[in-house]
Amino acid sequence: MFETPKPESLQQLVSRLALPFYSTAIHNRTRLVNVIAPGIMIVPHEGVTAIISHLLSTVITQARDSYITITAEQFGDVVTLEVQDNSSYNSYAVACRVEQYRGLAQTLGGNLGINGCGKKVTTVTFSFPFITTAA
Repeated sequence: MFETPKPESLQQLVSRLALPFYSTAIHNRTRLVNVIAPGIMIVPHEGVTAIISHLLSTVITQARDSYITITAEQFGDVVTLEVQDNSSYNSYAVACRVEQYRGLAQTLGGNLGINGCGKKVTTVTFSFPFITTAA
């Protein structure tokens, strides 16, 4: 018998997925700040979770002496997650790694983007449909 998955706060999901990268952030003298509103609730989908984990890993491992801010907004049936590095160390590596998951994001009906490549502030954006059922 299958249980219906329960919605989870996107803020809590992101915090849980970032946890394995905290030691890297500390080593790289980087602070992580998750300012996602606790009211944004999603049913965790393995594709969405994989992309979020990949984005966090990518940005955190490439950050040095930085401040990473994680935000999200929900517009109707679309959730947009932003991971912003305010002192980008290697935005080209971030862009290459983000590109690896673009196909999966599109398969899920979403999109991945990167702004500020080659500049000091780099923002990675993941937009995906508000998911009310699990995979």
